Amino acid sequence: MPVNKIDMKNKLLKALPQLQCRKCTYKDCESYADAIIKENEDLDKCEPGSIHTQNQLLEIVNGSNEKVFVNEIRNYHIASIETYECIGCTICMKVCPTDAIIGAKHKLHFIINDLCNGCELCISECPVDCMSMTTNPKKESWFWPSEQVDL
Repeated sequence: MPVNKIDMKNKLLKALPQLQCRKCTYKDCESYADAIIKENEDLDKCEPGSIHTQNQLLEIVNGSNEKVFVNEIRNYHIASIETYECIGCTICMKVCPTDAIIGAKHKLHFIINDLCNGCELCISECPVDCMSMTTNPKKESWFWPSEQVDL
């Protein structure tokens, strides 16, 4: 990959929220960035980043963006588990990109609120539908690029 493609990829990765939510249909933000560079993929696939991210991706691809601006999802939602319905299947733990779900097989599972990035991957995977998204109790925002996303 030529140097300018490496620089472009780094900028694209900084412009993407790094939620690894797969809503763009790619397995992670890096795969989406690669597709933008190599396959001229559409720039409107990052649902969590919305129009702000789309515009920033367009500027990066066009070469008119020298700096990636900080983006924000205000009061992002996090996953929650109705513990009395949880069967301890561990499926949610396997799909969580941030290891925010703890528990053992056939035991109750719990969300570590500070680690949940709100990607929603666990919600659709739960076989007993005991998971939902809820307001982040700290009412925090998700910022990127940031140290938060580097974790």
